[in-house]
Parts: sequence; structure tokens; C-alpha cells
Amino acid sequence: MVFNSYIFILLFLPVTLIGYYGLMRLKKGDAARLFLTAVSLVFYAYFRPVYLPVLIGSICVNYFFASFIDKREKNKKAFLITGIVFNILLLFVFKYLDFTIGTINAVSGSSISAPGIMMPLGISFFTFQQIAYLVDVFRGDIQNCSFGRYTLFVSFFPKLASGPIAASSDLIPQFSDDGRKAFDRAYFSKGICRFSVGLAKKVLLADTLSKAVDHGFGHISNLTSAEGWVTAILYSLQLYFDFSGYCDMAVGIANCLHIDLPENFSLPYFADSVSDFWKRWHITLTGFLTKYVYIPLGGNRKGKARTLLNIMIVYLISGIWHGADWSFVLWGVLHGLACCLHRTWAGLWEKIPRFIRVFVTFIYVTIAWVFFRAGSIREALSFIGVMFGGKAGLFSHEFLASFDVLELTYTESHIGFLGRISDAFPALNMTVIISVSVTALIVEKILSGRKFRPSLQNAVICVLLLVWCVLSFSGVSVFLYFNF
Repeated sequence: MVFNSYIFILLFLPVTLIGYYGLMRLKKGDAARLFLTAVSLVFYAYFRPVYLPVLIGSICVNYFFASFIDKREKNKKAFLITGIVFNILLLFVFKYLDFTIGTINAVSGSSISAPGIMMPLGISFFTFQQIAYLVDVFRGDIQNCSFGRYTLFVSFFPKLASGPIAASSDLIPQFSDDGRKAFDRAYFSKGICRFSVGLAKKVLLADTLSKAVDHGFGHISNLTSAEGWVTAILYSLQLYFDFSGYCDMAVGIANCLHIDLPENFSLPYFADSVSDFWKRWHITLTGFLTKYVYIPLGGNRKGKARTLLNIMIVYLISGIWHGADWSFVLWGVLHGLACCLHRTWAGLWEKIPRFIRVFVTFIYVTIAWVFFRAGSIREALSFIGVMFGGKAGLFSHEFLASFDVLELTYTESHIGFLGRISDAFPALNMTVIISVSVTALIVEKILSGRKFRPSLQNAVICVLLLVWCVLSFSGVSVFLYFNF
């Protein structure tokens, strides 16, 4: 089940809200939390029921380790290490085993048969959250909670599939907070508005851009240099609208349930360095890696060389976490190198006008995203070769046709002068879609930091977005980060 589907919006979400608040109104808080846990597990099982035991088994084993870590004075570290090893092995088997076997076969010339295990949805996210929980219990930052609350923390359906990665110390207490048990109209309004915006990002922007992106990456050898650059930039926008749209919806759904989830994005394409980019993109992953990897490695406390090494280790882990392929590893290395260079030459970099730093950062991130999107390093290098040395010319008819979305073609066919403009200017639809996408980024920047206030205007906008999105559902399009 995905957020951008009829069954979720018209059935699952209403049933969840009515059931949860109905039980809360009857003063049955424990039953309400149990109901929320149950619907979260149903949400997860809807994708592929066979992997529900993986999630439940992971929860049970990790809670077992957390209980021993919390209660014992001796051997706590041994239980912590064993728990972390368990999580890493679980992630390795389901996400990296086939990749490892394939690499061994390629290097040694062997022909070991890969088991072909399909990766359970969200395993990277719920594994990292549980590692963090074990470490926090070990450090004494939190006390081990009840099994019911722990299960709800891990399985809470808004953030289960693709985050954001929520800290246990922030999320678990909210499930027991008496102040959050009652329906809150302001929270609910904010949640619906946030969900509507996120859904629009996904359905109206990301899915629209995906058509041109898929065409570009599917016809690399036929692209002109201009088409290569446009495709790469559109993928940067698609990935942002897709992932930030998911997180907006996750935060919005949680708000409807009177729960706060952490923010995961803060205008990343307005960053003026790659280091700044990672303070704005996938913020909760950056926070996790900083707290549980970078700082334990020594952070910046052991000299310049060690600091740069620690940065590279963090970004290497980030690349590996994102995907079981060498292209993701190289993508992580590219970001790590950029952060190391920025740390070394920050003084000189800051002297460059900010708009130039923002532009250069965006171009660098966009080129690095090619390794994220391409099927292999060879394909990514081929695509980048097209960008910098491809065929001359602008845009082919086939490329421009990938921008012919229903809303635009219908409007042009029924409004005469628009049809004539489209005939005279074949790149009209591409220009409109790119302009709308860039305008959405600018509007988001203008509105950032403003406190939400329920109003008739906001209500009308949300209703229009929801109706437009629901009418635009033409099959179920999964979120890009479901693959990671």
C-alpha cells in the first residue's frame, strides 16, 4: 500500500483515524495504541505479506537485546555488539548478499549461484532505527519501554517504509503523552494540508517528471548533450519531489494522529556547498550517521587527517546504505570527497558569491545523482559523457513527446490559441513543466519558516490539490526511496 493510492486515501486512512480517535474517546488508550500497531502491520503486509515475519522477528530480537542491555550491569556491551551484529547480518542477507556474490563471481570468475532474495520494504530504515535504540539504551539516554510501545515505535506506518528516521527518545514518549490523546483540530488541519502538499509533489510533479527522465535514461545513446543535461536536472527535481513528498505525507499523517515526526528536508537545492546540502537533504539520516558513526569514530577531535578519514567513512556507509551496487558506493565517495574538499578549503570557498556557490553545488549534486539513477557505473559514465560531449542539437521530437502529459495536451486541444502556440513551439510543454517545477521550489523557499494557520484559503487549496491528485491516479507509482 502506498500513500498515493485509492485504497489508502479512501479506505485505510479514514478507518485508521476513526478507529484510533474512537478508542481514545472511549478512554481506551492502550487499545488505541494496539489498534495503531495492528493497522501499521497491515499496512506493511499489504506490500508483500511474506516479509511481515521479517519485520516482527527483527522487532522481537531487538527488544530481547534491549531488555538485557537495560537490566544488566555486566556484559551490557557484549549484548549491544551482538545486537548490532544481528541487525547488520539481517540487512546483509536481505539487501547485500546477492550483490556480494555477484562481485565475488566477477572478480574470481566463479559461478556461485545467488539466492535471489527480494529486499523487504523499509529494511534499511527500521534496521537503523533499532540499532540507534540499542545504542541509546546502552548509553542510558533512554530506558527500555514496554514491548507494545517498542513495536509501535518501529512499525508506525507513516515512517515505516521510507522514514524519516525518528529517534526513540522523541517518538515513544508521544505515544503515552496524555496531551496527545484527544483529537486536535489545529494539528489535524496542519496534517491534512501537509499531506496534500506532499501528495501534489509526488503525483503532479515527481510522476510527471519521471516520464522524461525514464525516456532519457532509456535512450542514452540517442541523446543530444542538451537532452542529457535536461534529463539529469529533471531527475534531481524528480528525486526531491518524490522523497520530500513522501516525507511531507508521512509528517502530515502523523500530525493527523496528533504525533510529530522530524523534518527530513530543508531546501536542499539552495545549499551553497555539498556539506550544507547534507544538512538539508535526508536530515535524519545525516543525524543518525553523525551521532552513531562520525562522533564515535572521533569526529573532528583527532586531527585534520583523521577528521577527513572519518568524513569519508560516513559517506561510504551512506552510499552502501542507499543501495547494493558499486554505483551507490561511488556516489557516496563523490559526496565524501566534496565534503573533504570543502572542509579543507572552506575559507576560500566562502569568498565566492553565494549564488555561484549554490549553482556549482547544484550542478555537482546533479552529476552525482546520475550514478544514483543509472543501472551501473558504466551506464552512468556513458550518460555523463553525453552531457559533456554528446551530439550537437537541441531536442528531438521523441524527447519532447515525453512531456506530453494529459493536462497539457487536453488544454491545448480545447483552447485554440494554445494549440497553435504548441505547434509553433514544440518545446512548450517541456518549458511549462520545468517552469512549474522550479516555481514550486521557489514558492517552497518563500513559504519556509512560516507557521501554518488554518484558514479558508488553505482549506480550498488543500481540497483542490487532493481532488486533482486523486483524479490523476493512473495506476500506483511507488516512491523512489522504496528501492533503498
